[in-house]
Amino acid sequence: MKSQVKKLKTDASYKWKYEGNKIQFDFNTENLEDLVQTLWAIDNGKVDYARDLLSATVDKIKHRNKLIKIADTSEGGWDTARQYDANPIASDSEDEAKIIRADNRAVRKKKGKSKQVRGNGSKTKASNVKKDIISSGFVPKAEKSMWTPTKNLTFLGTHIDTDKGIFTIPDNRIDKIMSTISDIDMCLTKSGKVFVRKVASLVGQIISTSPVIGNIVYLMTKHLSIDINSVHSWNSYIHLSVDSIDQINFWRFNLHEANVKPFKTDVSWQTIVYSDASNTGYGGYIVENPYNIAHGTWLESEVSTSSTWKELTAAFAGELQNLPVSLLSKVNLLPELLSESRAASTTKGYYQSFLRWKKWAILNGIENCDILPAKAFHVAIYLASLTQSSNTVSPVVQAFYSLKWIHSLIGSLCSPTDSSLVINVLEGAKRSLATPTNKKEPISAKPTFLRHDKKYRLYSPMALTNAYISVKNNEMSQRKAALQFNVPRQTLRDRITGKISPDCVTTGRAPVFSLEEEARIVEHVKSMASYGYGYTRQEVTDLATDFAHTIKIKPRNEEFTLRWFEGFIKRWPELRVVKPRSLEILRAKCGSVANDKPHLIFNVDEKGITLNHKPPNVVSGIECNTSSVTSGRSSTTTILGCGSASGFAVPPYFVFEGKRMNNELMNGATPGAVGAVSDSGWSNTNIFRQYLTDHFLKYIPGRNNDNVLLLLDGHKSHVAVDIIEWAQEHHIIIHVLPAHTSHILQPLDVGCYGPLQRIYDNECHKTIRQNSSVITKYNICELACKAYQKALSPENLQSAFRKTGIYPLDKTVINKDQLKPLEVFTTNNECKETTDEPNR
Repeated sequence: MKSQVKKLKTDASYKWKYEGNKIQFDFNTENLEDLVQTLWAIDNGKVDYARDLLSATVDKIKHRNKLIKIADTSEGGWDTARQYDANPIASDSEDEAKIIRADNRAVRKKKGKSKQVRGNGSKTKASNVKKDIISSGFVPKAEKSMWTPTKNLTFLGTHIDTDKGIFTIPDNRIDKIMSTISDIDMCLTKSGKVFVRKVASLVGQIISTSPVIGNIVYLMTKHLSIDINSVHSWNSYIHLSVDSIDQINFWRFNLHEANVKPFKTDVSWQTIVYSDASNTGYGGYIVENPYNIAHGTWLESEVSTSSTWKELTAAFAGELQNLPVSLLSKVNLLPELLSESRAASTTKGYYQSFLRWKKWAILNGIENCDILPAKAFHVAIYLASLTQSSNTVSPVVQAFYSLKWIHSLIGSLCSPTDSSLVINVLEGAKRSLATPTNKKEPISAKPTFLRHDKKYRLYSPMALTNAYISVKNNEMSQRKAALQFNVPRQTLRDRITGKISPDCVTTGRAPVFSLEEEARIVEHVKSMASYGYGYTRQEVTDLATDFAHTIKIKPRNEEFTLRWFEGFIKRWPELRVVKPRSLEILRAKCGSVANDKPHLIFNVDEKGITLNHKPPNVVSGIECNTSSVTSGRSSTTTILGCGSASGFAVPPYFVFEGKRMNNELMNGATPGAVGAVSDSGWSNTNIFRQYLTDHFLKYIPGRNNDNVLLLLDGHKSHVAVDIIEWAQEHHIIIHVLPAHTSHILQPLDVGCYGPLQRIYDNECHKTIRQNSSVITKYNICELACKAYQKALSPENLQSAFRKTGIYPLDKTVINKDQLKPLEVFTTNNECKETTDEPNR
């Protein structure tokens, strides 16, 4: 350390980065020399000299501390301290004046230099203001004080957002209002009445939002206030009127939408219309043209008519003007008959629903001319908003048919409810708000848990237990109990006499699966056999192992064995091991299919593509060796493609290699395309399940609860137990193609995936040539989507189903030459089955 200090001291050319460090270093060096001299004086017995050196050092440190305080409190900072130190005066009494003069000189010099802006000026000013407030005797509250500038501020219960230029009510106040509404609904549901203080609290909370929502808070709490004023005590309970309940529902559905107010409101209306009507007359006034004034009085016969009559009269005002005088007296019959065209309760419900639409339209700025007759696009948005705020589909259906009813009353030729957009929105609402039906899984057969040789009857453990209890309680004899519960009499006698414990109702170990779980496996095996995909002994054991892992059951060994299969097949006598029929017989029986619907026949298959594409052939000279640039990478991406016999292609479903899905992987994707990730980039059971439930199901056109035929290859990920059960619940018939026949019978392999690979290679080649770049996982989706749209065109799909003979059904399309390789394997297998028949 001493060597470094000495080096810095002797090196006069050393440049300091910060002036404060240089000043402190010089001060420390000077004091270090004095302290070294003090140590020398103490060691040599010169006490007086040591005392003088220490006194001088103490004075220097005091002077140094004084300069630090001057620099910290003066405007000139260290410049003031240097001016003070460089201009000494004779008397200490003038020390304050000396400091002021030094500060003035430092400030003048600083102003003469270029102006420098402090990086934390606002923070410094805020700190000075805080110090001034505290020194003045005020104590600011920390949680309510904000000492730094901000663009978002909550002040007096209103949130101010200067970035967006809007006022809003804070979320905690909105949540409190919605909580109060929920409490009122709960009270009304339980007892039909509510505590008046609770209603008054709701009204007060709503009115307090008037700075943001506006004067509508007074209008839409009027009936609530009337109900509150009708009681004589704050401790009373009240029955809310129908209008008050409507106002509560209004705030429940519209509070969040109305919670915004811009700083500046555009009030440049082109036309302002004032109108009103009472029991004695009506009137209207347009601001821009004061001469367009409509006024008059109702006749005595019209005063007592309903508002429906008056609105219908106004709607048909044009027809009434040109109507002959002899028919005018008949007009009064129309409103009453139109009102009675439906039941009174139905008409009232439709009218209230129409008023709800009218309020929504006015609140969202829709012009009066578009409220009735309404535009289809506006009605579609209204139904969508009802879907978001409703728990059931009833309000959406009520709104749809109320608008249809009101447009039929005015004789509108173009009702918004006839639009396909509105109809599809209604159907979507029905599906999204429908309550799912949980069907109980049927169990068609009961397994036998005991020995079931021919000389023993089949009985269940529950029947044996019930027979034992009946005999012990002296309710019946052993013989009668055995006949009543269909159990062996000797088995029942052994348990009653104590030869066998009554708890022992089974022989051997308990099955790994429960009755219901084994029944699911049985139904799955039977369903797959009916689809043409029968399982072998080993495949059944593998299926049971996978199913056990799925439902988190641990087998006794790591996997089920054929020994388990033998016990399983004995417990379920409805299963048997049979020899499958040959392919030729199945092809002959396919000719009996009659009622076919091409738009409900689909084929799903995977297609793998890589970044390192195969370049297309190029034209070159005979002696020239050409080369083509590729990406040089081998990352795999899988496309789950699907098409129907009518030519409809389901948007592609991509499976990328990775751990987490990145939205940038779907850059340039076609509308409807979806992506997922897996460790290898290939599809698996979970991804295929997600594809069917979330993607494939919503693209089945014109189904109308008809069965859908889905053609698949026999890959393991396609035939999981839960996938087959899901398909049965949704009326989807899965047909598994025979093994090793996808090049003959699978339409996508026959007519679509070959062109898709060629088009994809050409697109990759074109991209590398034009952009001088390589194919990455972020542009593979765009290139693959272009190839997918061209390859799975309606013409290609229809041709593919026609070439495989699936649709139109034509068994002659597949000739015997295509089946000769299969006949070789079939012959070999039959010979092997003949020699190994006892082992099957």
